[in-house]
Amino acid sequence: MSAGLPGLGLGGLFFIFSALLAPIPELWRTLRGRSDLAAWRVVGRQFAQAVLMIAAIDLALRFSYLALSETGLGNPPPADTGTVLPLTLIGITSALLLMVVIGAKLAELVGRIRTDGRRVTPRRPVEPAAQVASRSVSKRRRRPRLAIRLIARRSRSRPGLIVSGYWSRIIDR
Repeated sequence: MSAGLPGLGLGGLFFIFSALLAPIPELWRTLRGRSDLAAWRVVGRQFAQAVLMIAAIDLALRFSYLALSETGLGNPPPADTGTVLPLTLIGITSALLLMVVIGAKLAELVGRIRTDGRRVTPRRPVEPAAQVASRSVSKRRRRPRLAIRLIARRSRSRPGLIVSGYWSRIIDR
């Protein structure tokens, strides 16, 4: 088994293909009046990141091949050709990625269909507003406690910093 190239695995190719194709559905949303500038910023940032990933991989391979040919180690392909990316391996990984995505989509569709052929729509139980509000308040209360615990751990190593009163009760919990 040999190591693959970073960014050319299933996750990397999924991100690259998704980011390169993301402007198409966002354009459709824009034409329907359901998009905004913030969504386009996210799409543009991810598109640029995918393009930069491809360029970085290409440049890294070119420099590696150039260094190998200059040192005389191995028999690398020429670095000045049109493409140095291993397109056969990328194609195999892309085919595997396509099978995984199709399999996941089929599993989702099978999960939605009953035996009589009617579509099942998943329903979430409706929570009372008071439960949702209390849960969000409790999450907000946990964040300062974590920060205070981290400060207290650092303060134990610094004798000049004293934590007392209300904050020490939170730290001891």
